[in-house]
Amino acid sequence: MPDRQGKVKKMETTLQIPEGMVVRVYRKGFGYSIITVLGNNQHFLAALCDEDFFTSTGDGETVDAYLWQEGVASYEFPLVVIGRTTRGTRILLFSHTERIASSVNRKCLMAKVDIPAVFFISPLNPDGQIFSSEKLTHRSGVVVMMSDREIILQYDAEMPRGELFYGKINIDEEIELIGVVEGKVEAGYSILLSGIPERTRQLLLDYVFRFYRE
Repeated sequence: MPDRQGKVKKMETTLQIPEGMVVRVYRKGFGYSIITVLGNNQHFLAALCDEDFFTSTGDGETVDAYLWQEGVASYEFPLVVIGRTTRGTRILLFSHTERIASSVNRKCLMAKVDIPAVFFISPLNPDGQIFSSEKLTHRSGVVVMMSDREIILQYDAEMPRGELFYGKINIDEEIELIGVVEGKVEAGYSILLSGIPERTRQLLLDYVFRFYRE
């Protein structure tokens, strides 16, 4: 939350989570879901949930929560369900967690996927920032592992380490991926994603979470 100089501070307790914040939660036996904070006071945190999570999570159950503040930190903490709405909007009430763990590194979940990709690769220009426009060859491969920070791409030909990657995949909508070839791994080539909008990262993360339903 902003201080008097307009800087965003790290949060230390769930009391500091602002309304409108998207929190990803995990419950064993169910998997991952997304909740949205609707209200936060000294007694509880209220969040809008999807129907499956709402109906399958009982009062007194503990879920693992994860959220990310862009440019600040990622947080992991437990939440205990202490109540719910009984009609209308699906809202769960959670007790507060006094101390939440934070990290400057974003948690990275990798899911096995099978997504066709079209792309090209290119050496860095001398300024190290843009693609070369010379001799670009469009290629095709398959994304077999994915997170919001990295993809593993199956591709039959060589992909030199350090080259820029520009590709497109379709996950409900077409999105653009930009990154750097990190090198060959067992399942294919590792591409570290960089320079993509936060909205694209959220789409990737939301897609990945679908595969963590048990």
